[in-house]
Amino acid sequence: MHNRNEETEDLARRLEATGNYRILRRLLPQQPTAAAAGCGNKVGIIVDFETTGLDPKKDEIIEVAMVKFHYSNSDQVVGVTGIFQAFNQPSVPIPKEIIELTGISDEMVAGHKIDDAALENFVADAKIIIAHNAAFDRKFAERSWPLFEHMPGLARRPASTGNNTASVAPSLLIWLRNRGSSTTRTEP
Repeated sequence: MHNRNEETEDLARRLEATGNYRILRRLLPQQPTAAAAGCGNKVGIIVDFETTGLDPKKDEIIEVAMVKFHYSNSDQVVGVTGIFQAFNQPSVPIPKEIIELTGISDEMVAGHKIDDAALENFVADAKIIIAHNAAFDRKFAERSWPLFEHMPGLARRPASTGNNTASVAPSLLIWLRNRGSSTTRTEP
C-alpha cells in the first residue's frame, strides 16, 4: 500500500511538472496536539459547511467540519487541539449537482444528525471563527445554531476582540504545512 502511494504521488508530480495539470491531494487527518505551556491560550475554529444548495432560507447543512486550534498573542498557531465532523441527513434528497460538487451522497448521510450540544460545546471557548466563505457559512450557521451570531469572525458586525483573522489564517496554513499536511479538501 505504501509503495502504491509513492507511485501515485510520483505520477502526480510528473503531471504537475508539465504545467498542464494541477493535482489536488487529500487532506490527511491530523491528530490533535497540545499547545506548549504558556504558548497558546487563545482558541480559534476553522469551519466549513456543505449544504444542499446556496439558499440559507431553504437549503440544509449536510456536513459540518471544524478544526480547533490554539494560537498565541502574536497570532501564531501553536497546536491543533480538536476535530469535529458530522453528517446530517436532509429532509429532501441531495441534488445531483451537489453530490458531484461535494462527493457527499444520500447514502453517506442516511440516518445521521448533527449533535447540536456537541457542536455548541466544541465552539464554546473559541475567540475567533474562520471560514473560507464566511458570508455563506455564517448564514447557515446562524440559522442552525444561534450562538454563531455572536462569534468573532462570523459575526454580522465587526467585533473588537483583539484577534486578527488575517494573520491567524496564514499561520494555521503554515503550521499545517510544517507538519507535512496538504491543505487541500478531503474527498470521500
